[in-house]
Amino acid sequence: MSNFKFSLFVLLLICSVEDSPAQSLSIRPKNFIVTPSTGPVYEIIVQNNSSATWNGTITPTFKKDWRVTPLSQKVELKAGATNMLSFAIEFGSDLAANSYPVSINSDSGKEKKEIKTEVVCASTPYYKAKINGELDEWTDAIPISFTNKDKKTVVRSYWNKNNFYLAVEVEEEKLIGLADADKDCGMDAIQFALSPKGGDPAARHEYLVADSASMWSDDSSYLLTREGKVSDNKKLEEMVLKNSEVKVSRSGNITTYELSIPMKPMKNLRATAGREYCFNLLVHDPDGTGVRDLGSVMNLSEADRSQASWRDWEFVQWNGYVPHGIGVEFGFCSSIH
Repeated sequence: MSNFKFSLFVLLLICSVEDSPAQSLSIRPKNFIVTPSTGPVYEIIVQNNSSATWNGTITPTFKKDWRVTPLSQKVELKAGATNMLSFAIEFGSDLAANSYPVSINSDSGKEKKEIKTEVVCASTPYYKAKINGELDEWTDAIPISFTNKDKKTVVRSYWNKNNFYLAVEVEEEKLIGLADADKDCGMDAIQFALSPKGGDPAARHEYLVADSASMWSDDSSYLLTREGKVSDNKKLEEMVLKNSEVKVSRSGNITTYELSIPMKPMKNLRATAGREYCFNLLVHDPDGTGVRDLGSVMNLSEADRSQASWRDWEFVQWNGYVPHGIGVEFGFCSSIH
Protein backbone atom coordinates (compact mmCIF):
# COMPACT_ATOMS: atom_id res chain seq x y z
CA MET A 1 0.00 0.00 0.00
CA SER A 2 1.45 3.42 -1.00
CA ASN A 3 2.24 6.03 1.65
CA PHE A 4 -0.53 8.27 0.30
CA LYS A 5 -3.13 5.50 0.35
CA PHE A 6 -2.09 4.53 3.87
CA SER A 7 -2.33 8.17 5.01
CA LEU A 8 -5.74 8.55 3.42
CA PHE A 9 -6.91 5.31 5.07
CA VAL A 10 -5.72 6.60 8.44
CA LEU A 11 -7.42 9.96 7.85
CA LEU A 12 -10.74 8.35 6.97
CA LEU A 13 -10.45 6.08 10.01
CA ILE A 14 -9.76 9.09 12.21
CA CYS A 15 -12.79 10.94 10.85
CA SER A 16 -15.07 7.99 11.56
CA VAL A 17 -13.71 7.66 15.09
CA GLU A 18 -13.78 11.38 15.83
CA ASP A 19 -17.39 11.66 14.70
CA SER A 20 -18.49 8.78 16.93
CA PRO A 21 -20.57 9.85 19.97
CA ALA A 22 -18.70 7.24 22.03
CA GLN A 23 -15.63 9.46 21.94
CA SER A 24 -15.72 12.23 24.54
CA LEU A 25 -13.27 14.45 22.65
CA SER A 26 -13.13 15.31 18.94
CA ILE A 27 -9.82 16.56 17.59
CA ARG A 28 -9.40 18.27 14.23
CA PRO A 29 -5.82 19.00 13.14
CA LYS A 30 -5.86 22.00 10.79
CA ASN A 31 -3.54 22.44 7.83
CA PHE A 32 -0.73 24.99 7.63
CA ILE A 33 -1.68 28.19 5.81
CA VAL A 34 1.95 29.34 5.52
CA THR A 35 5.04 27.21 4.96
CA PRO A 36 6.45 25.53 8.12
CA SER A 37 9.90 27.06 7.60
CA THR A 38 8.47 30.57 8.10
CA GLY A 39 7.50 29.85 11.72
CA PRO A 40 3.70 29.63 11.57
CA VAL A 41 1.23 29.17 14.38
CA TYR A 42 -0.31 25.71 14.13
CA GLU A 43 -3.92 25.26 15.25
CA ILE A 44 -5.83 22.28 16.58
CA ILE A 45 -9.60 22.33 17.16
CA VAL A 46 -10.92 20.28 20.09
CA GLN A 47 -14.55 19.69 21.03
CA ASN A 48 -16.02 18.03 24.12
CA ASN A 49 -18.80 15.65 23.05
CA SER A 50 -19.60 14.41 26.56
CA SER A 51 -22.06 15.67 29.15
CA ALA A 52 -19.28 16.35 31.69
CA THR A 53 -16.34 18.76 31.73
CA TRP A 54 -13.22 17.41 30.01
CA ASN A 55 -9.89 18.10 31.71
CA GLY A 56 -6.67 16.94 30.16
CA THR A 57 -3.59 17.62 28.06
CA ILE A 58 -3.18 17.93 24.30
CA THR A 59 0.29 17.21 22.87
CA PRO A 60 1.11 17.48 19.15
CA THR A 61 4.22 15.88 17.67
CA PHE A 62 5.77 16.82 14.34
CA LYS A 63 9.09 15.81 12.75
CA LYS A 64 11.84 15.07 15.30
CA ASP A 65 13.98 18.09 14.41
CA TRP A 66 11.12 20.62 14.69
CA ARG A 67 10.85 22.94 17.71
CA VAL A 68 7.33 23.69 18.93
CA THR A 69 6.15 25.82 21.83
CA PRO A 70 4.42 25.03 24.05
CA LEU A 71 5.10 21.31 23.92
CA SER A 72 1.60 20.63 25.25
CA GLN A 73 -1.43 22.50 26.56
CA LYS A 74 -3.75 21.81 29.45
CA VAL A 75 -7.37 22.03 28.42
CA GLU A 76 -10.60 22.40 30.36
CA LEU A 77 -13.71 22.08 28.22
CA LYS A 78 -17.26 22.24 29.50
CA ALA A 79 -19.84 19.89 28.01
CA GLY A 80 -20.33 20.66 24.31
CA ALA A 81 -17.63 23.34 24.29
CA THR A 82 -15.10 23.87 21.49
CA ASN A 83 -11.66 25.44 21.70
CA MET A 84 -8.84 26.17 19.27
CA LEU A 85 -5.33 25.53 20.54
CA SER A 86 -2.33 27.35 19.08
CA PHE A 87 1.23 26.03 18.92
CA ALA A 88 4.12 28.10 17.54
CA ILE A 89 6.46 26.33 15.12
CA GLU A 90 9.79 27.88 16.17
CA PHE A 91 11.76 25.70 13.79
CA GLY A 92 10.24 23.73 10.93
CA SER A 93 11.22 22.60 7.47
CA ASP A 94 9.41 22.51 4.13
CA LEU A 95 8.88 19.29 2.21
CA ALA A 96 8.62 19.19 -1.59
CA ALA A 97 5.80 16.65 -1.32
CA ASN A 98 3.82 19.14 0.83
CA SER A 99 2.71 16.40 3.21
CA TYR A 100 3.58 16.68 6.91
CA PRO A 101 3.01 13.91 9.47
CA VAL A 102 1.29 15.01 12.68
CA SER A 103 0.57 12.96 15.79
CA ILE A 104 -1.78 14.38 18.46
CA ASN A 105 -2.10 12.83 21.91
CA SER A 106 -4.93 13.60 24.32
CA ASP A 107 -4.81 12.49 27.96
CA SER A 108 -7.55 13.12 30.51
CA GLY A 109 -6.21 10.62 33.02
CA LYS A 110 -9.24 8.43 32.37
CA GLU A 111 -8.98 8.39 28.59
CA LYS A 112 -5.88 8.44 26.40
CA LYS A 113 -5.76 8.37 22.65
CA GLU A 114 -3.49 9.24 19.76
CA ILE A 115 -4.41 10.22 16.24
CA LYS A 116 -1.94 10.20 13.37
CA THR A 117 -2.50 11.92 10.06
CA GLU A 118 -0.81 14.15 7.53
CA VAL A 119 -1.46 17.83 6.90
CA VAL A 120 -0.54 20.08 3.99
CA CYS A 121 0.43 23.69 3.53
CA ALA A 122 -2.67 25.28 1.98
CA SER A 123 -1.20 28.58 0.85
CA THR A 124 -1.40 30.80 -2.23
CA PRO A 125 1.82 32.74 -3.04
CA TYR A 126 1.89 36.15 -4.73
CA TYR A 127 2.79 35.93 -8.43
CA LYS A 128 1.71 37.00 -11.89
CA ALA A 129 1.33 33.98 -14.14
CA LYS A 130 0.95 33.71 -17.91
CA ILE A 131 -1.98 31.57 -18.99
CA ASN A 132 -0.52 29.54 -21.84
CA GLY A 133 -1.09 25.89 -20.90
CA GLU A 134 2.51 25.43 -19.75
CA LEU A 135 3.36 25.07 -16.07
CA ASP A 136 7.04 26.09 -16.16
CA GLU A 137 6.40 29.20 -14.04
CA TRP A 138 4.41 27.36 -11.36
CA THR A 139 7.52 26.20 -9.49
CA ASP A 140 6.94 28.76 -6.71
CA ALA A 141 3.40 27.52 -6.09
CA ILE A 142 2.64 25.01 -3.32
CA PRO A 143 1.11 21.87 -4.87
CA ILE A 144 -1.57 19.86 -3.11
CA SER A 145 -1.87 16.33 -4.51
CA PHE A 146 -4.59 13.76 -3.89
CA THR A 147 -5.62 10.47 -5.47
CA ASN A 148 -9.06 9.05 -6.25
CA LYS A 149 -9.29 5.49 -7.57
CA ASP A 150 -5.60 5.62 -8.54
CA LYS A 151 -6.11 8.84 -10.54
CA LYS A 152 -4.03 11.80 -9.35
CA THR A 153 -5.06 15.44 -9.09
CA VAL A 154 -2.61 18.29 -8.39
CA VAL A 155 -3.85 21.77 -7.41
CA ARG A 156 -1.69 24.93 -7.47
CA SER A 157 -2.67 28.56 -6.91
CA TYR A 158 -1.24 32.10 -7.14
CA TRP A 159 -2.67 35.54 -6.50
CA ASN A 160 -1.92 39.21 -7.04
CA LYS A 161 -3.93 42.40 -6.69
CA ASN A 162 -5.55 41.85 -10.10
CA ASN A 163 -6.10 38.10 -10.42
CA PHE A 164 -6.50 34.75 -8.73
CA TYR A 165 -4.74 31.95 -10.62
CA LEU A 166 -5.25 28.19 -10.67
CA ALA A 167 -3.40 25.34 -12.33
CA VAL A 168 -5.04 21.94 -11.91
CA GLU A 169 -3.64 18.72 -13.37
CA VAL A 170 -6.20 15.93 -13.68
CA GLU A 171 -5.23 12.37 -14.54
CA GLU A 172 -8.13 10.85 -16.51
CA GLU A 173 -8.70 8.43 -19.36
CA LYS A 174 -10.28 10.95 -21.72
CA LEU A 175 -11.55 14.53 -21.78
CA ILE A 176 -15.22 15.26 -22.41
CA GLY A 177 -15.50 18.92 -23.32
CA LEU A 178 -18.51 21.14 -23.86
CA ALA A 179 -18.81 20.14 -27.53
CA ASP A 180 -19.35 16.45 -26.61
CA ALA A 181 -21.28 16.92 -23.36
CA ASP A 182 -24.85 15.80 -22.84
CA LYS A 183 -27.08 14.75 -19.96
CA ASP A 184 -26.11 11.09 -20.34
CA CYS A 185 -22.31 11.35 -20.47
CA GLY A 186 -21.94 14.56 -18.46
CA MET A 187 -18.89 16.81 -18.86
CA ASP A 188 -15.39 17.00 -17.44
CA ALA A 189 -14.75 20.21 -15.53
CA ILE A 190 -13.35 21.74 -12.38
CA GLN A 191 -15.66 23.57 -10.01
CA PHE A 192 -14.22 25.72 -7.24
CA ALA A 193 -15.27 28.32 -4.73
CA LEU A 194 -13.62 31.02 -2.63
CA SER A 195 -15.01 32.83 0.38
CA PRO A 196 -13.76 34.98 3.26
CA LYS A 197 -12.48 33.29 6.41
CA GLY A 198 -15.21 31.18 7.96
CA GLY A 199 -16.45 29.67 4.71
CA ASP A 200 -19.94 31.20 4.76
CA PRO A 201 -21.77 29.79 1.68
CA ALA A 202 -23.73 33.02 1.43
CA ALA A 203 -20.48 34.92 0.79
CA ARG A 204 -18.93 32.54 -1.73
CA HIS A 205 -17.73 33.13 -5.28
CA GLU A 206 -18.13 29.95 -7.31
CA TYR A 207 -16.75 29.10 -10.73
CA LEU A 208 -16.67 26.33 -13.30
CA VAL A 209 -13.96 25.73 -15.92
CA ALA A 210 -14.28 23.34 -18.85
CA ASP A 211 -12.81 22.55 -22.25
CA SER A 212 -15.00 24.77 -24.39
CA ALA A 213 -12.62 26.01 -27.09
CA SER A 214 -13.65 26.00 -30.74
CA MET A 215 -12.52 27.69 -33.93
CA TRP A 216 -14.67 30.64 -32.89
CA SER A 217 -13.75 31.00 -29.23
CA ASP A 218 -11.20 30.20 -26.51
CA ASP A 219 -11.71 28.05 -23.44
CA SER A 220 -14.02 29.67 -20.91
CA SER A 221 -14.70 29.94 -17.22
CA TYR A 222 -18.23 30.31 -15.90
CA LEU A 223 -19.49 32.34 -12.98
CA LEU A 224 -21.91 30.16 -11.01
CA THR A 225 -22.34 32.26 -7.87
CA ARG A 226 -21.32 35.79 -6.84
CA GLU A 227 -21.39 36.40 -3.05
CA GLY A 228 -23.95 33.65 -2.63
CA LYS A 229 -26.37 35.04 -5.23
CA VAL A 230 -27.71 32.15 -7.31
CA SER A 231 -30.21 32.22 -10.17
CA ASP A 232 -32.27 29.34 -11.53
CA ASN A 233 -30.34 29.51 -14.78
CA LYS A 234 -28.06 26.48 -15.44
CA LYS A 235 -27.11 27.20 -19.07
CA LEU A 236 -23.35 27.61 -19.23
CA GLU A 237 -23.41 29.75 -22.36
CA GLU A 238 -25.26 32.39 -20.36
CA MET A 239 -22.76 32.35 -17.46
CA VAL A 240 -19.44 32.97 -19.24
CA LEU A 241 -17.13 35.00 -17.01
CA LYS A 242 -15.69 38.09 -18.66
CA ASN A 243 -12.10 39.24 -18.10
CA SER A 244 -10.85 35.74 -17.32
CA GLU A 245 -8.20 33.74 -19.15
CA VAL A 246 -8.45 29.97 -19.54
CA LYS A 247 -6.32 27.34 -21.24
CA VAL A 248 -7.33 23.68 -21.13
CA SER A 249 -4.73 21.32 -22.59
CA ARG A 250 -4.24 17.59 -22.86
CA SER A 251 -0.97 15.61 -22.77
CA GLY A 252 -1.10 11.83 -22.51
CA ASN A 253 -3.66 11.04 -19.84
CA ILE A 254 -3.30 14.43 -18.07
CA THR A 255 -5.75 17.27 -18.55
CA THR A 256 -4.38 20.63 -17.40
CA TYR A 257 -6.67 23.52 -16.49
CA GLU A 258 -4.78 26.83 -16.23
CA LEU A 259 -6.72 30.01 -15.59
CA SER A 260 -6.96 33.45 -14.09
CA ILE A 261 -10.08 35.15 -12.75
CA PRO A 262 -10.35 38.82 -11.80
CA MET A 263 -9.85 39.62 -8.14
CA LYS A 264 -11.70 42.95 -8.14
CA PRO A 265 -15.28 41.52 -8.02
CA MET A 266 -14.30 39.38 -4.99
CA LYS A 267 -14.00 42.40 -2.73
CA ASN A 268 -15.07 40.56 0.42
CA LEU A 269 -11.91 38.40 0.25
CA ARG A 270 -9.79 41.51 0.97
CA ALA A 271 -6.80 39.66 -0.43
CA THR A 272 -3.50 40.57 1.17
CA ALA A 273 -0.44 38.64 2.30
CA GLY A 274 -1.12 36.90 5.61
CA ARG A 275 -4.91 36.93 5.29
CA GLU A 276 -6.83 33.68 5.57
CA TYR A 277 -9.59 32.71 3.17
CA CYS A 278 -11.58 29.56 2.42
CA PHE A 279 -11.43 27.45 -0.71
CA ASN A 280 -12.43 24.08 -2.07
CA LEU A 281 -12.26 22.42 -5.47
CA LEU A 282 -14.16 19.60 -7.15
CA VAL A 283 -13.06 17.67 -10.22
CA HIS A 284 -15.87 16.31 -12.37
CA ASP A 285 -14.85 13.13 -14.20
CA PRO A 286 -18.23 11.47 -14.93
CA ASP A 287 -16.89 8.69 -17.15
CA GLY A 288 -14.09 7.82 -14.71
CA THR A 289 -13.70 8.57 -11.02
CA GLY A 290 -16.86 10.61 -10.64
CA VAL A 291 -16.55 13.66 -8.36
CA ARG A 292 -13.13 14.23 -6.79
CA ASP A 293 -13.20 16.43 -3.71
CA LEU A 294 -10.15 18.32 -2.44
CA GLY A 295 -11.93 18.71 0.90
CA SER A 296 -11.85 14.95 1.44
CA VAL A 297 -8.09 15.09 2.14
CA MET A 298 -8.03 18.33 4.14
CA ASN A 299 -8.90 17.00 7.62
CA LEU A 300 -12.56 17.94 7.45
CA SER A 301 -15.15 15.80 9.19
CA GLU A 302 -18.16 14.12 7.66
CA ALA A 303 -20.30 16.85 9.22
CA ASP A 304 -18.68 19.33 6.82
CA ARG A 305 -20.30 17.72 3.78
CA SER A 306 -23.04 19.84 2.23
CA GLN A 307 -24.63 19.67 -1.21
CA ALA A 308 -26.12 23.10 -0.53
CA SER A 309 -22.62 24.63 -0.65
CA TRP A 310 -22.35 23.92 -4.38
CA ARG A 311 -24.31 25.04 -7.42
CA ASP A 312 -25.91 22.68 -9.93
CA TRP A 313 -25.11 23.39 -13.56
CA GLU A 314 -25.87 22.10 -17.02
CA PHE A 315 -24.56 18.51 -17.52
CA VAL A 316 -23.51 18.04 -13.87
CA GLN A 317 -23.63 14.47 -12.55
CA TRP A 318 -23.42 14.11 -8.75
CA ASN A 319 -24.59 10.47 -8.73
CA GLY A 320 -25.39 10.67 -5.03
CA TYR A 321 -22.03 12.12 -3.98
CA VAL A 322 -22.27 14.80 -1.28
CA PRO A 323 -19.14 17.01 -1.39
CA HIS A 324 -17.46 18.81 1.46
CA GLY A 325 -18.29 22.49 1.79
CA ILE A 326 -15.99 25.40 1.05
CA GLY A 327 -14.63 25.76 4.58
CA VAL A 328 -11.08 24.59 3.79
CA GLU A 329 -8.68 27.09 5.34
CA PHE A 330 -6.17 28.63 2.92
CA GLY A 331 -3.91 31.66 3.23
CA PHE A 332 -2.58 34.34 0.92
CA CYS A 333 1.20 34.62 1.30
CA SER A 334 3.85 36.87 -0.21
CA SER A 335 6.18 34.06 -1.30
CA ILE A 336 7.29 30.54 -0.42
CA HIS A 337 10.72 32.06 0.24
